[in-house]
Amino acid sequence: MENRKVTSEMLLQRQERKSFLYRIVTGDEKWIYFENPKRKKIVAFTCRSRFFNTKAKSRRQEDHVLCLWDQGGTAYYELLKSG
Repeated sequence: MENRKVTSEMLLQRQERKSFLYRIVTGDEKWIYFENPKRKKIVAFTCRSRFFNTKAKSRRQEDHVLCLWDQGGTAYYELLKSG
């Protein structure tokens, strides 16, 4: 009988502690590709009263993200430049 009581108390104490998953921190790395168009200003010609947009320069950029998270969400992240 005493053995059951000790085992039951031990199991109750184990439940009161945070679960095993709360103690785990994991991470991942990811390359992010995105387009960053830069437009020049609008040029206006008064004699024809037309507006011309200069062509947008599209530049593909790569950034590296390091992210660590746990049970509660994101714990840490860092943006690393390529190269």
